[in-house]
Amino acid sequence: MMRSLTVAFAACLTVSSAAAAPRVLFDTEAGPILLELDDVRAPRNTANLLRYVNDGFYDGLIFHRSIRDFVIQAGRFDQNGQLRLPTYSAIAGEPRNGLSNRYGTIAMALSGSNVNSARSEFFINTADNTSLDGSFTVFGRVVYGMGAVEDIDERRTTGDDAPFRPVLITRAVQVADGAFPILDAHSGSWFDPANSGRGIVLEIASDPEDATRRILIAYGYDYRDGAQVWVNGAQPFAVGDHEVTVAMQTASGADFGSAFAPGAVLFDTEWGSLHIRFSSCDLGTFTYTSRFGDSTQQLTRITTPPGRGCEATE
Repeated sequence: MMRSLTVAFAACLTVSSAAAAPRVLFDTEAGPILLELDDVRAPRNTANLLRYVNDGFYDGLIFHRSIRDFVIQAGRFDQNGQLRLPTYSAIAGEPRNGLSNRYGTIAMALSGSNVNSARSEFFINTADNTSLDGSFTVFGRVVYGMGAVEDIDERRTTGDDAPFRPVLITRAVQVADGAFPILDAHSGSWFDPANSGRGIVLEIASDPEDATRRILIAYGYDYRDGAQVWVNGAQPFAVGDHEVTVAMQTASGADFGSAFAPGAVLFDTEWGSLHIRFSSCDLGTFTYTSRFGDSTQQLTRITTPPGRGCEATE
């Protein structure tokens, strides 16, 4: 799977500066929801959401309102049904800014008909709701995670639009501008489609010691001097991180299987490192730095674990 690391393969993805907009990841029980915010056409609303996110205000809150094929709403109640009061004053609205309440966009909720009453509550449109444009400020859109949004939208509700089983926001974090965070969906086998035999397997696991972190596990195999060599490593990272560097080691044996046999394993804990940066759910740049040479590979995921599929982001 990982051959000829001494041969550099530089096919790095070029990221357009136009994509460098503020992003927020809502890690929810229904799955991740990645938002891209428009701080040019809605600077006040963007800044308002970011300060609540960076304060940790949304951590532990729920989507308390769901109207099928209309909106899902959060930013008011925690998982115990207790009201969480906003910590900042209301902001002036920015409606009619060229952004419309269409499917997959985010807007701030209001108190009554006052366009200048937005505080901590927001909603995501689950239909084209252009009739809201006159009052409700759109300031971003979902770029990944509409499957989670649809899950929340389709849940059974009470007579007052409260879900019987509300979805929890475990953590909300700001992501680097224009970046794509490391997600559970990145688990799977990754290969270079232009160079057969190059690739690696990734697993994203929960960190049992810290709920705000995950662990990226990377492993693959090679053959050197007639023997099998396993390359592996693991590195914790924070929810919302979009790149990680993993210290890699090798474990080698005389033939397939002996790399696992006690007494037949040769370890090299100073083999080198692997730096991973994702540009989407199924595309990433993998850079090896090792004693055997350096290599940069543009890999795509070709296997999909159950329930972790990628989705269209537009």
